[in-house]
Amino acid sequence: VFNILIGLMLDESLWWLASVFMIVANMLYGVANVYYYAYMSVLVQAHPTVIDARENGVTGEDLTRVEEQVGNELSTRGFVTGYCGSLIMLVATVIALTTVHEDSALLALQMVTIVSGIWWIAFAMYAFRDFKVRPGPPLPQVYSTKY
Repeated sequence: VFNILIGLMLDESLWWLASVFMIVANMLYGVANVYYYAYMSVLVQAHPTVIDARENGVTGEDLTRVEEQVGNELSTRGFVTGYCGSLIMLVATVIALTTVHEDSALLALQMVTIVSGIWWIAFAMYAFRDFKVRPGPPLPQVYSTKY
């Protein structure tokens, strides 16, 4: 969303506002990584390989090893998919920026920034759609108190 707002800055005198949006966007990126790592353990525990290991009586270090292997595999797949998507976006951006006339370079840069924001919002819908509620019992009261 902040990428789209940055891209909509049509007046060059608003560079300071674009800078503020960029700082906020980077902070929110860090928050998104926290959620990513928080969901990773839930995804690992719900993975069929880990469930099968538990049902077959695997415990202790062997279960931890299975969970780490599944977690590494899921994380690797996620990062590879993300980097492939980023590469597609980068190629599209380079093509868009190198084919425009010098007079419309700012407009091209704004359009690329807007498309980038739309790209990430579109792919974030998968997480918004599928990661609704934490599975399992409610958290203990000590973790669910409101501050």
